[in-house]
Amino acid sequence: MRLGSSSGLLLVCVVAPLASAHAVETPPSEVVASEAAAPSKPWSASLGLRYGRLLVTDDTSGGDQSLAYRLGGGAEVFPGGKVSVRLGLNERFVAQPEESGFRLTDTTLGLSYGQTLPVGPKSIDVTHELAFALPTSRASSRQDLYVAVGYTLSLSMELVSGLTASVSPNARYRAHAFAERAGIDGVMNTQWEFGSHLGLDYTLLDLGDELGNLTLGASGGWTWFRQYDAVDQHASLYADSGAWNQGYDYEAHVAYVFLERYSLTTSIEQGSNVLRDGIVNVSWFNRDEVELALAFGARF
Repeated sequence: MRLGSSSGLLLVCVVAPLASAHAVETPPSEVVASEAAAPSKPWSASLGLRYGRLLVTDDTSGGDQSLAYRLGGGAEVFPGGKVSVRLGLNERFVAQPEESGFRLTDTTLGLSYGQTLPVGPKSIDVTHELAFALPTSRASSRQDLYVAVGYTLSLSMELVSGLTASVSPNARYRAHAFAERAGIDGVMNTQWEFGSHLGLDYTLLDLGDELGNLTLGASGGWTWFRQYDAVDQHASLYADSGAWNQGYDYEAHVAYVFLERYSLTTSIEQGSNVLRDGIVNVSWFNRDEVELALAFGARF
């Protein structure tokens, strides 16, 4: 069944890689690695490099490792409001002889607005972001994705000195040309995503702007995925499966930010589906999914 090209609101989730039926957003370690502060100016640029590997690998460990390259830019269009673009490239350590090991990620165009609101003696930082993901990745192209449109609300507050809590509810709409992927066993494409993430960060050492600071943190969240309805009644393993699926993810990291704009981060991450083999089976430490990541980030 061919679908219309109508769009809707989407909340962009920043989660650890999920073993789900759609392309996934940026892993937490990449976000942490790009959060070094930069001098205030009407424009900004960021770059990131992330190495990831499974915590437990087999003898042929090349397939358990990857490199991710990220590049971003933004400009202030009105007080508190910014437009941005984010590009990405993933490198696989194992590829077919006739294929490149490099894969483009989806290109994201964003519009965000941030403000600080007083809450009694404290304040809360509020950021709204509307993002459009364009199907420049191979996975999205194979799924005949037109565009993914999302909205994220990010809230953060310093609870006590050095300890900051954050929450980011989000939603996303994915417009595909077809409800189901090609092939008799093709799964249904994801139409809607809803989720939220909670995070805590604690500044362990603050040595000033030049020497930087050392931060410990952790975050976790869940995401609900709503698939397109199956219309064709054919012999498919997935056409009559449940329309809703749930994913979860978590990570713990140590980040060192120095010279106001550079950061080094190491993290442990895991993300997967709640349902395994048709039943609820959450594995909090699965050796085939837990990933160790090292990341470098810079902002200008």
